Amino acid sequence: MEIKYKYILVYIFMKFCVYVRMYNDEPFIDFFIEYYLRLGFDKIIILNSSNNGYTDLNKQVIIHKIPFEHPINLFMNYIHLVESCSFCNWVLPVDTDEFLILNNKYNTIKEFVEDKLKMNSEINVFQFRWLMIEKMDNEICNFKDIIKNYKKYSNQHIKSMTKISDIKSLTEHHTILNKKAVVFLENKCINKLSPIHAITPNSYSDSILLHIHTRSIDDIVLKALTRKFYGHQIKSIETFKHIISKPIDLNTFKNTIGAKAGLPFAHSSNFSNNTAIISNDTFNIPNIQIDFVKKSFADSLLRNALNKHNINYNQYRIYIEQLIKKINELYNIKD
Repeated sequence: MEIKYKYILVYIFMKFCVYVRMYNDEPFIDFFIEYYLRLGFDKIIILNSSNNGYTDLNKQVIIHKIPFEHPINLFMNYIHLVESCSFCNWVLPVDTDEFLILNNKYNTIKEFVEDKLKMNSEINVFQFRWLMIEKMDNEICNFKDIIKNYKKYSNQHIKSMTKISDIKSLTEHHTILNKKAVVFLENKCINKLSPIHAITPNSYSDSILLHIHTRSIDDIVLKALTRKFYGHQIKSIETFKHIISKPIDLNTFKNTIGAKAGLPFAHSSNFSNNTAIISNDTFNIPNIQIDFVKKSFADSLLRNALNKHNINYNQYRIYIEQLIKKINELYNIKD
């Protein structure tokens, strides 16, 4: 009886934390925050390396200003923020374009974890598999329409939600524990901690980490113009100024912009045969009234970045619309 009551108390006091970095993601962050609070996470810790004056008055949100440069061990460098986070037991490190979606038999992350701990009370890692969307146009869509209208791509990458007391080290994609790993992944427990797992018949049946890897071409360009760490910054401002005045050449665009423009689908593997797997009949998709993107805010950030490099906005706009048309013709990104 004592052991039973012990686990009842553990369930009652379980709290969950989202751990996220932000760099010029302010147009998307309000939706992100509301989404994870609605999913039942108790705290959201934001490592903010942009300088756009963003603040949030929600007591469940902690914003920590960090240097502009991108540190290699970003999440581990600030792990003390997680460890001191109001008695939270579990942490999920994600990016602002990743959304955990649970089977609709679970209303919250707590219900999900409680159910799985009944299978094995020693679980200290939950792993969630990426399902990718590449939204390469600049259309304004709500979250449900993005899910409904754009193709989904299966992926072998996972991310982990880990018991905080068992963390030895932590990166964006991988966790090292200070004790034996008991990992829940796709309806079974394993002892393998890895950021990559093969697709199985149980993939996407109980949970999905939806990665809207491309949110718009404008967002790709903004990040390329403003980032300064290796592999993500634009390779040549002068070349970019030149190509937007020329006929569309997708390969030149990709080579000039950098890593995030590695179209098509650099991080995606296979088109999912279950194109309707994320439906209200199977998964709990909250009806959030906040816009997925604050378009006017996003446009102002982009204009500022273009102006800083003396890039004509109107010329840019014409080029990008032609580029989007070309991408749609070549890759048919919508269902």
